[in-house]
Amino acid sequence: MVTEVIPVVIVGAGVSGLVAAWQLRQKGIDVRVLESENRAGGSVRSEQHASFVVDLGPNTALDTKPCIREIVNDLGLQSEIQYASDAAKNRYIVRNGKLNALPTSPGKFLASCHFSWKAKARLALEPFIPADRKNDDVSLAHFVTRRLGKEFLDYAIDPFVAGIFAGDPYHLSVRSGFPKLLALEQKYGSILKGAVLGASERKRSREVSKASAKMFSFRGGMQKLTDTLAQSLGKDLRLSHCVDEIVPCEEGFRILGRSVSSNPNGEPFSFLARKVVMAVPAYRASQLVKNFADEASQTLNSIYYPPVSVVFHGMEKRSSVGSSLDGFGYLIPKLEARQTLGTLWSSTLFPDRAPLLGAAFTTFVGGARSPRLAFGESKVLHERAWRDVSGFLKISEEPTLTVSHTWKNAIPQYKVGHHLLVQKLETVEKQFPGFYFLGNYRGGVSMSDCMGNATQLAAVLAEEAWK
Repeated sequence: MVTEVIPVVIVGAGVSGLVAAWQLRQKGIDVRVLESENRAGGSVRSEQHASFVVDLGPNTALDTKPCIREIVNDLGLQSEIQYASDAAKNRYIVRNGKLNALPTSPGKFLASCHFSWKAKARLALEPFIPADRKNDDVSLAHFVTRRLGKEFLDYAIDPFVAGIFAGDPYHLSVRSGFPKLLALEQKYGSILKGAVLGASERKRSREVSKASAKMFSFRGGMQKLTDTLAQSLGKDLRLSHCVDEIVPCEEGFRILGRSVSSNPNGEPFSFLARKVVMAVPAYRASQLVKNFADEASQTLNSIYYPPVSVVFHGMEKRSSVGSSLDGFGYLIPKLEARQTLGTLWSSTLFPDRAPLLGAAFTTFVGGARSPRLAFGESKVLHERAWRDVSGFLKISEEPTLTVSHTWKNAIPQYKVGHHLLVQKLETVEKQFPGFYFLGNYRGGVSMSDCMGNATQLAAVLAEEAWK
């Protein structure tokens, strides 16, 4: 068995690994990407079903960082990018079984029936509530209740967290999961003040807040991005290459594994890497570092990934839908006691998700709120999702198409104390120079976060390589 010597080996071909590899190639660094599956992209998965485009993983990304637009342009995807329709600015939240538009301005907030007058008065007090300077890590629920009140937590933040993390605000860390929210309080003494005063700082850094960033996808779905990245890597991307062991050595890191592309039993391979990037989920990284970093292995294995099922419903006739579908979709607070987390109105977001006169919906089930609901027979899962969709949107006919996928380990949860776990990973990186952890369990869970973090790491690796 011949051992290849490679400057950088990246384990994992999800969006983080692909972007890091592509950025390194752009900087003239030789790289290999090893992916155990027979496809690249990780949880990014798009399918075409007749006239419907189905995203079974991430449906959108946010144009928050300069590097995102640069990646899209340099890949030649300018003509393929799609920005969400203006209607997507409208968001709905369920309260008392009805869809209420989330207010988008102070005037609309005052006129909204979604929040009580008591909640509105409580929010007005926020700038006068002293900041907590102890810098302790607390749950998002604790932080929001203290600053904004319980009703705002229940009917704004809780459903928002279900949409982003599929998580529970009583367990998620404000310090790790929502650091910019905490920073507003620490710097300005108020979230509302900070939201206004912090705008000029974002402008100087060329970053856009997630609240105002453009939402985008691509013709044919988000997989267009990962497919293009994978194609650009050519033979430097090795699919069906399962890494079994990573061994630190004097020259760097020896990587041993099996290629199962042509032989089910696997053909052994060996790489000697000067640097290694672990771009796989935390539970997989846990297995690969156990032999030389047992404490970090336990840390990685402790990160919880709740299951989430994605259910897509397609309608040939938009006329059978009683709702105007003038928005991004709706989210459901836990207090509403429903069996789904919320639904995207996919055909409102992007024009190619359904036929011209049709409609399409993507519903999420399970998450940290109710993990058991993500499992079960397809028929039960589909009915569970359709019950909420058809009820809220007043749909009079059965769907033309139903497609679903269950992610047994969906989105990593940044629980209270998560920053201490990250510190342990940083310790390993210092103990073993040239070894790096990269993934959505660190630095943000969104597509945009992953792309930004991968770009940042690639710059560090390139700088080290040319010293």
